[in-house]
Amino acid sequence: WDRIVFTYGDGVAKFYKNGALLATKEITPPDDWGAFALGVAGNMTIHGYVAELLVYETVLSDSDRSDLDRYLTAKYPLSTLSQN
Repeated sequence: WDRIVFTYGDGVAKFYKNGALLATKEITPPDDWGAFALGVAGNMTIHGYVAELLVYETVLSDSDRSDLDRYLTAKYPLSTLSQN
């Protein structure tokens, strides 16, 4: 299991995996987010289950993101889940 977090605010996108920042990039958002699809990028898809999806109308601060990561770690402990 992995905890994936994507944030976007003030023209900056950040991508986290299991609490660690993996990438930061300045981007221009699309005019229409209506075509957004979770787990699909061209011919690539998520193979597995999505246990929980949280969407916020505001960018999470680093503190909020850390709090959320601690909450999800307690709710879905990586050490106790099967790594199939």
